[in-house]
Amino acid sequence: MKNVTLVPDKFNGRASFILLDNDGKPIPPFTYFIEHLVKKCSDNTVTSYAHHLAKFFDYLAESTLISHDAIGRTYIRVYVYKVMDLMLNHLYLKLDDHKNHNERVSDSK
Repeated sequence: MKNVTLVPDKFNGRASFILLDNDGKPIPPFTYFIEHLVKKCSDNTVTSYAHHLAKFFDYLAESTLISHDAIGRTYIRVYVYKVMDLMLNHLYLKLDDHKNHNERVSDSK
């Protein structure tokens, strides 16, 4: 990533992250969201979300669609829900393919 830097950190003794802009300043909406996740989710989940959100912020900065200052909690929440929806759809497709494969194998016996 060339527009943001993801830095490992601790929050309430748990794994967390801070996202810095090109000037080395923390990006508050990212911090608020990650701190919220740390309270409710596993370290692996926090790490995964942090990396995906950092890439998203980097994309936004690169495309100059929006500045870091204009990104609020709602914007992040919408992005996360969209990513989760895509991931779940992908998972369901894989499960469906696996089920169909097993049915074909079972039918051929």
